[in-house]
Amino acid sequence: MGKLKKSYNIMIFSNTGRSFNFELPSVIIKSIIISIVALMVLSSLLIYHYIKFGSNQKQIIAIQKENKSLKNQLHSFNSEINSLKEKVRAINSLGTKLRVMARLNPPKKSNKEGVGGPSFDEVKNFIAENNFEDENVKKLHYSLDRLNFELKQEENNIKELYKYYKAKNIKLSSTPSIWPANGWITSPFGYRRDPFTGYRRFHEGLDISNRKGTPVIAPADGIVVFVGRKGGYGNIITISHGYGITTRYGHLSKILVKLGQQVQRGDIIGKIGNTGRSTGPHLHYEVRINHKPVNPINFILN
Repeated sequence: MGKLKKSYNIMIFSNTGRSFNFELPSVIIKSIIISIVALMVLSSLLIYHYIKFGSNQKQIIAIQKENKSLKNQLHSFNSEINSLKEKVRAINSLGTKLRVMARLNPPKKSNKEGVGGPSFDEVKNFIAENNFEDENVKKLHYSLDRLNFELKQEENNIKELYKYYKAKNIKLSSTPSIWPANGWITSPFGYRRDPFTGYRRFHEGLDISNRKGTPVIAPADGIVVFVGRKGGYGNIITISHGYGITTRYGHLSKILVKLGQQVQRGDIIGKIGNTGRSTGPHLHYEVRINHKPVNPINFILN
């Protein structure tokens, strides 16, 4: 084999016919060739990584958008669960009041937890398909099961109440169930400090304050069994609704019904006043079952 040249002669010709001749060591030529190849390889790697980085960036942006969408959906689900909880509480309150009105014992409480079973399938499947492990999502999953269980319980309670009312042939129209007047409660049912004596005394009704002359309405169908003045009640109306239920309306400024008159729910029977033992214009409202006073709040459904 021949020896490698130590240098190379390079001639450059111009358009004028002149020529230039110079000599370059082989080491420099090799270095230039290696540098060009290295630069080409480096450029190729940079182009490859740039393209790959751009693709990854697009994936990252897509994932970020998806995560944001999932978070929004979970927030929406959480809002719906809170709304459902409020509805369950409202149904539970309604069932409790209906039981009081029907004089039934409260339903037995179950210690069973509402887990398993096909409840709120769409949301549960969504959580399962996305394989969430977040603690908040687990709580969300549990809340859905619990709500499903409570709704089934309340549904059974309402069905039981319906059967009872139907079997007893009780007319709901004859059961007090609405506010007898607009206003605000200034004294609830139960023990309180008497405004005149300062001593602790049992308050047998509900005081609803408003301006003198505010209409008082019958909360259910019935027959007027008393009208007139009666001790500390001042001007008072008593209505019998049947089934041992009566209602009283005290401190009236005007009485607009007569003894023996039949009234229907919503009829105006009098006006709020300040007669009798009263410290200001208000309606004293009582509900009695077999002559015994009970909390009127349990007989207000609206």
